[in-house]
Amino acid sequence: MQLSNILHIETSHRQGSVAITHGAESFEMICYENDHIAKLPQLIEEALLELRISFKELDAIAVSSGPGSYTGLRVGVGLAKGYSLALGLPLIAIETLQCMAELEYKLQGSDGIYISMLDAGRLEVYQSIYRRIADEWQLIQTSIPVDYDNEQHYNLLQSFDNEQVIIFGNGCEKLKVKLETYHIQARFNYNNLPAANAMISLAREKYIVGEFVDVAYFEPRYLKEFTASKPSRKWADLLKRS
Repeated sequence: MQLSNILHIETSHRQGSVAITHGAESFEMICYENDHIAKLPQLIEEALLELRISFKELDAIAVSSGPGSYTGLRVGVGLAKGYSLALGLPLIAIETLQCMAELEYKLQGSDGIYISMLDAGRLEVYQSIYRRIADEWQLIQTSIPVDYDNEQHYNLLQSFDNEQVIIFGNGCEKLKVKLETYHIQARFNYNNLPAANAMISLAREKYIVGEFVDVAYFEPRYLKEFTASKPSRKWADLLKRS
């Protein structure tokens, strides 16, 4: 089976990244700066140069579909759609929290309950729950915003007391005191953040089966209403271009 060349774009969080696969090779570029979104085109070009391939050799574009930062998702998806249309390539959408679960599984290497928690601001987190068993993912709870005081949420987590539970992402630290109050036993990883390289295996699976989204109608999964704030000049310029 010939491996595909896919450009992956992840902008759901303050740490932006891109990754490109070229056959069995892959290369990731990460930007830790606040204006990482404005640097995306430069990161992509540098990754292409590193792998010595051109845009014409790409087979598909993959993008993180959310939830996460409203502006980040909007710009990242807009850029991905622009590349898809300009190059005539299919577009693959990867859910942010599933991407985090994939990354955590690579770190843990064991079956169990995987709970992705991404900070959603104030006293909320974005959360998805998966069960990993026999090399497959089972979706238990799709991505939703969870409030700090949502008692049903903690009752659900208590129902997994006979399984190994792994909770990860920058949102789990926000809920840690409550989790301890409800005597929820779990492993915690606060450092798991969305990353383009964690999209690779998920995007490749979707590419093989032809699971693409309609470029004209695809929108990110914001999950929460947008809270208006003035974007930076660089972000505004990118939004106009996308």
